[in-house]
Amino acid sequence: MGRKKYFAALAAAGMIGAMALGSAFNSYAADGWTKSNDHWTYIYQGKTYTGWLETSDGKYYMMKFRISHNFELGKMYIGNEIVLYLFNEENEKFALNALKQIKNLKYANDDMEKEFSKYMPRIITSFRTVTGKIGIVFEKEEDLILLRDLLTYYKGKVSVNTASWVLSNLYNISCFLHYNELTHNGITIDSYFVSTRRRYGVLIGGWWYSVREGERLLSVAKSIEHLMPYEMKISNKANSLLDLESIRLLGRRLLGDESGDLLSVDGDVPSTLNSWLKAKAGSNPFQEYSTWSNVVNSIGELKVKRKIIDKDELYKKIGGR
Repeated sequence: MGRKKYFAALAAAGMIGAMALGSAFNSYAADGWTKSNDHWTYIYQGKTYTGWLETSDGKYYMMKFRISHNFELGKMYIGNEIVLYLFNEENEKFALNALKQIKNLKYANDDMEKEFSKYMPRIITSFRTVTGKIGIVFEKEEDLILLRDLLTYYKGKVSVNTASWVLSNLYNISCFLHYNELTHNGITIDSYFVSTRRRYGVLIGGWWYSVREGERLLSVAKSIEHLMPYEMKISNKANSLLDLESIRLLGRRLLGDESGDLLSVDGDVPSTLNSWLKAKAGSNPFQEYSTWSNVVNSIGELKVKRKIIDKDELYKKIGGR
């Protein structure tokens, strides 16, 4: 297959493919590929494809991505239908922990699985590169947008309505984590993906920090480290409080004020919501969700049209492709 036909097929087939290393690859590598450390890039019809060599079976994984971000343990690449987290070699234990924790999620019955599995990450594959980096590829619905990217698109602030349903979803997820006796320790705008059209989200990232309640922490996301209670810092043992504090912090960030000090100045933020976001979180996710539901009911919901975001416009506006 010629190079143009090959990439046209790749684009049509979707987001990820695997090709054995051999003469066919070498001809492409010699004509258009650019090598950088352990990965290659190729630009075809305005789209950038990235590949890494998998040492275990000599395959070359390729994807097209809309935007990439550094994260604490490596780099993430967001495509239309997948997300790739590439962990630096020294962070292998975190990647392996994510694989283990996600694999071990449990559901009480089929109804529970049907309800909660859509909020949980779905792993497509994982691999190791020639330089020792670990890649984990997650499935992603096409309309899901990283919360950081959505916040950047809206210039650092979303509506009260949007913040409310995002928090409702996260409190729901926190209850599921508690049922699994898990703490996540990485709930941030860099780990959560949302659909503004369907008003739901998936906690794809951050699972590398997750541990069972009461166990020793591996680490926590740096952006929420300051939220750790004194007792948790001393004992270095996990509990749900950090996740619940993280959700309140995320709510403040969505409304444009991480400290919460200026939320009351903005007439768009109801006083009950302002008070909730600034108060200390409880330690029981089920109680938090119940009390949060009362807050939401007191706010009510403005009748606003659900916005369908043009992804091409969004990624172009925030520096993607």
